[in-house]
Amino acid sequence: TSLGAAAALPRVLCCHGGGTNEAIMRVQTAKLRRTLKSEAEFVFVEGALEQTYIDPAVAARFDGPFLSWYDVEHDAYEGTREPAAYLQALMDESVTVRYPHAEEAMTRLEEAVERHRPDTLLGFSQGAILITLLTAAHLAAGRPPSWSHNVLVCGMPVRANAFAPLFSAPLDFPATVAQGRDDPFYEWCRQLAGQDASAEYLEFPDGHRFPHGQADTDALADSVRRGLPHGALEVLTT
Repeated sequence: TSLGAAAALPRVLCCHGGGTNEAIMRVQTAKLRRTLKSEAEFVFVEGALEQTYIDPAVAARFDGPFLSWYDVEHDAYEGTREPAAYLQALMDESVTVRYPHAEEAMTRLEEAVERHRPDTLLGFSQGAILITLLTAAHLAAGRPPSWSHNVLVCGMPVRANAFAPLFSAPLDFPATVAQGRDDPFYEWCRQLAGQDASAEYLEFPDGHRFPHGQADTDALADSVRRGLPHGALEVLTT
């Protein structure tokens, strides 16, 4: 007799972008989750800071609260809420950038990692920055992360000056950096790959969003797949 018993699926912990929430991240990852539905379980964690400035297109389509992981402050010029001006501020090394509440965000993500025991961390935009930051903090403390792979979609380099010592050299940790070529922050986002010595870099023909086309979704899914533990779906027979 054969008794089929599939082992638990590998787990992917998802971190949303700034000013969004779990519901939005579920929509963003829908195609990816469908592609990997028999190969991975996706779980979600939310930031704790409720935001007052929300993209009108997001607010029109989704219910709040809209959440971020941390705040961003800088000493640049006025008008930096516009993407072009904000990009200029990020890329100007003379501008001091601060991430208020980033330490609390790292603790929140660490607690979610302990709770869910994921194999992979998947982050979008600010969520990707937070994952990079937590990974760097682990490595700097000599505590290898318990997870094995970062998947960073439309992420950006960690810019806060206080955390610069964590990135004096590229990180040595498996990562995938996926970036839309039409992203208004493209020039800055693509530099995230340089913060990890072993990062795989993917580009897709979209803006600041998850890939829309199935071929690009498949490429991202392949990258997630390669980071999952082998043999997780082994069927036991007797």
